[in-house]
Amino acid sequence: MIEGLILELKGNVEAPEKVRKRDGSIVAFDSNRIKEAMRRAFKAVGEECNGNLDELTNEIVGKLKEKTVDIEHIQDTVEETLILNGYSKVAKAYIIYRKKREEIREALKQRVDIEKFVSDYISQKDWRTKENSNSAFSYSGLMLHTAGSVLAHYT
Repeated sequence: MIEGLILELKGNVEAPEKVRKRDGSIVAFDSNRIKEAMRRAFKAVGEECNGNLDELTNEIVGKLKEKTVDIEHIQDTVEETLILNGYSKVAKAYIIYRKKREEIREALKQRVDIEKFVSDYISQKDWRTKENSNSAFSYSGLMLHTAGSVLAHYT
């Protein structure tokens, strides 16, 4: 955290105060997280950053004008800055990492939804529980309900 503040003072860059995460929570801004993410992207492609991480971090922080900035906006700015500074391979690694994390978040969300479908069936909160007069409240009814709910979600 102190190193991030030194970076901000050294480059005369006014950093955002807060970050709005994907779940809506708000946390303190820390430029070291940006720097560390770029360090990992450089390492992933086997490219040397030649000590430019501090300069790149300052450039990114300088582009973030809001006091509270969305995490997606920060990550978009990192990608843009890497590309504009000639680090397209690093930017590609960063983009691929972001996409994989998005897929993981989506898969976890689906898992939670399935748990909700089962829970709603068992507690009979979902209107579809009693919708089909040909299906009884049973284990096989639960299977039909879950399959139908999952398919409805995808459609």
